[in-house]
Amino acid sequence: MTEEERVYEELRQAFSRPRTPLAAPRSPEAMKLFKFFFPTIEDAEIGKHLECPMTGGRPKTAEEIAKESGKDIKKVKEVLDGLMRRSAIRWQEKSGDPNVMEYFQMGLWTMAIFPGFAYTLDRLEGMAWRIPEDSLSRLNMMDDVTDEGKAYRELASRVWNEQFVAERSPSKYPICRTLILDKTIDASSKVLSYETTSGVIREAFKANVHVTLRLCGCRVREQKCNHRLDVCFAIGDYAKNYPPISEALALERLDEAFKEGLVATTWNNTDPAGAMAICMCCPCCCDLLSGYVKNVTGWGNPYQTMKTNFEPKTDREKCNLCEICVKKCPVNARWHHWPHKPDLSDDFIFLEDERCLGCGVCAYLCPKEAITMVRVRDFIPEPDLASLWKRMERESRH
Repeated sequence: MTEEERVYEELRQAFSRPRTPLAAPRSPEAMKLFKFFFPTIEDAEIGKHLECPMTGGRPKTAEEIAKESGKDIKKVKEVLDGLMRRSAIRWQEKSGDPNVMEYFQMGLWTMAIFPGFAYTLDRLEGMAWRIPEDSLSRLNMMDDVTDEGKAYRELASRVWNEQFVAERSPSKYPICRTLILDKTIDASSKVLSYETTSGVIREAFKANVHVTLRLCGCRVREQKCNHRLDVCFAIGDYAKNYPPISEALALERLDEAFKEGLVATTWNNTDPAGAMAICMCCPCCCDLLSGYVKNVTGWGNPYQTMKTNFEPKTDREKCNLCEICVKKCPVNARWHHWPHKPDLSDDFIFLEDERCLGCGVCAYLCPKEAITMVRVRDFIPEPDLASLWKRMERESRH
């Protein structure tokens, strides 16, 4: 192993501690992505001292990193500044001392989705996002008109599939779960706050957890549809780099996303801070739904995302067979059952319940309000991220 290979291997290992289903694989594609964000050995030497708060690590000051690495503090700050400008690492103001910055990393997988998370947030009008001054050049880098942008998009898609998808899908305990829009739920059903999109948002604000709006990284990267981009949320550590939004704006944006037939997903635990994100997913671009509608290695199994505790129930007397629910179902769980009987009594919209996520899109978009979501199971997610990682590892199939 050459000196360069050794340093980048140590960086990879640092991005895999402690062991979680998001560990960075030692594959040629993953190593290329590391070099994309940490282009010099010096960058990698500094980067390997950063920790990930999402998996129990802690942010560090430049002084702490200089002491651990044995490098000059001026040089460390210079390298950290460069890594921030490449969005290889994150930063935040130290609690109690806004004049001191702390640095941390959020794993290799965020580098494969962050076009919407880090590069393009400043495209939202009317919001003073804190971004480096050279953001325009970085946005251009992500544009398809540049060779670097094209190379990144292709590489990021491959790494996402071989790292995030391959590591999380084999576990019998899904890393993510579907959320339901509470407006669609049958009045007789008991609903818990962590089960609904608005419930997760309200609980985060109640717990004074940082919430911000971000662009959908999958749609920015894939560019296969015209669904709006500014409907995904960062929560807690994901959101610390950017100004918070109001609860009213968050709930308004959730409603707008459901009007487009997007599906809400979050991490599979109940802690408001551990939600980390609410992604408003489409099956054409978004990784969380793609396995239901296309053949992707590592996907297409029942463990990729947890269903809600609800399923749609249709009132046939109200249903006018307009097929909006068929067209809008994000996982192709509905189709029109054309009648065979003389009296046409078997003319209805069929539901494939094994395929249904229980997202509530069909109920929300039904013009006749013929569909309501009813409770059919009582699954309770793990309480926090630490428990989520442990259970995924415990129930892993490899």
